[in-house]
Amino acid sequence: MLWAASLLLALPSAAPAAQGAKASQELSWRTKTDFGGKKEYGGLLLVPAGGSEWSTVLAELRKSAPPGFAVESAEASNTRAIQASVDRLQAKRVKKIVAVPLLLSSHAADMDQNRYIFGVRQFPSADFQGGPHAHAGYSVTKRARSKVEMVLTQALDDHPTLAEIVADRAQAQSKDPAREAVILVAQASKTDIDNPQWSGTVQSLTDKVRKGTRFKSVQLFLLPFDAPQDERVKTETGLRAMVKGLAAGGTAIVVPLSLGTGPERRLRKIFDGLFVKFSGKPVLPDKKIAGWVSESLESGAKLPDMRTFKKDENPPPAPLANKRTLQTSSSFPQFKDPRAVTPKPAAGTQPQAPGAAP
Repeated sequence: MLWAASLLLALPSAAPAAQGAKASQELSWRTKTDFGGKKEYGGLLLVPAGGSEWSTVLAELRKSAPPGFAVESAEASNTRAIQASVDRLQAKRVKKIVAVPLLLSSHAADMDQNRYIFGVRQFPSADFQGGPHAHAGYSVTKRARSKVEMVLTQALDDHPTLAEIVADRAQAQSKDPAREAVILVAQASKTDIDNPQWSGTVQSLTDKVRKGTRFKSVQLFLLPFDAPQDERVKTETGLRAMVKGLAAGGTAIVVPLSLGTGPERRLRKIFDGLFVKFSGKPVLPDKKIAGWVSESLESGAKLPDMRTFKKDENPPPAPLANKRTLQTSSSFPQFKDPRAVTPKPAAGTQPQAPGAAP
């Protein structure tokens, strides 16, 4: 795997000083966050729905959490599950809760719903509540209640760690990268695909995978899961045509940008009868995500309480609900993660949806 690596060359006399500074910094962090085993911060990992395959990775993430963090997990966008985890963390007397969404994009409808639950957004996501991933039985218009400060960090977006994992999935199926074309398939709602922030982030992720590997090409295909039947057939036919065309000049490798098992079943049907390498293994869960989680927890612990709205609300009227740009994280400066970089599509291209992205 071809990834840029940074080598720090220092004079022998400077090495002890550097090591001492690092040790001092680590000791400082432990002193501020760990008092005789008592956890000052609560880490709340928000994971995709229905992922039984996450149990092992979540256990590892709890063990590798930074000192001073008690860690719980909950299903993302599920108020009941999130509230139960918040209550468990408060029972441990933490002073602040940092929620880290293990989700693909910070610009998706489910993240809008998470922002509402954590008080960053005024209204619930009408797109989320009207979609197939909404939760029934407990009003999703409820917010999480907490006596301590709460922070919600960014999702994975185009972080280098995610790009590395995606590249790993492709390279695991590779024999001759110079003759192989990779297709990253992102399945999402039409609302997310039509959102230039969402599609731009996924395109940026694709660009990073392309630059970090030696494949002949790396392309993105956007596949809506909630489109009308005729549109579904059209996009699926387009994906088949892309795979068939790339396979004619070498080998086609498909990697699903999914965060759990399930979407691969649809893709296997689409690829039936085609010569394509497709393991079906999702991007997550993966143990490599531990470093990103720790980084997000530590960064989030330094941010102020993000709860701007505390009153429970119903979805806004249709005209306002349709203006998603008025209700996204960009409306709230205090939400911005200092690690985040606004994604930009590749030069001279525009994300397209649904179907192939340049």
